[in-house]
Amino acid sequence: MKTIIKPLLLIILASFILWLLVSFIPVLPFRYIVGFAAFFCWTYFIIKKVNTKVPAHYILLGVLLGTVLFELPYSLTHLPWQLIGLAALGTYLLGSVGGYIVYVGKKPVKIITVILSIAYCLLYYFVIHPQIFHCLLGEAGNAE
Repeated sequence: MKTIIKPLLLIILASFILWLLVSFIPVLPFRYIVGFAAFFCWTYFIIKKVNTKVPAHYILLGVLLGTVLFELPYSLTHLPWQLIGLAALGTYLLGSVGGYIVYVGKKPVKIITVILSIAYCLLYYFVIHPQIFHCLLGEAGNAE
């Protein structure tokens, strides 16, 4: 147990740093698609590299913890304006889970996961993000 704590803490820290890097991409809907892909790839490759020392489900847990470390408390305390932040967090978490599934799944599951991931990114870019943004603008218009 003691041997997995140090790698797990490093995974949490590295995931938090990845979240920070993705957060500074300036174009909003594009940021979330890049974040999805970044967390998808990060989770897959870190599990592939560290799986001999730490079980894959612990690695996934570390990536998820590092991702929600700051975004979740901030978004929940700044509603309704941070609905986009919560949607982005969901996108990053889905990317991490997708990377995990691609690593542990069998070939048909891997293919389906990649297809669903691409479909989700397109759906997010063209439907989900505009709807949330429209909702926030409608909220701002009603406040005046």
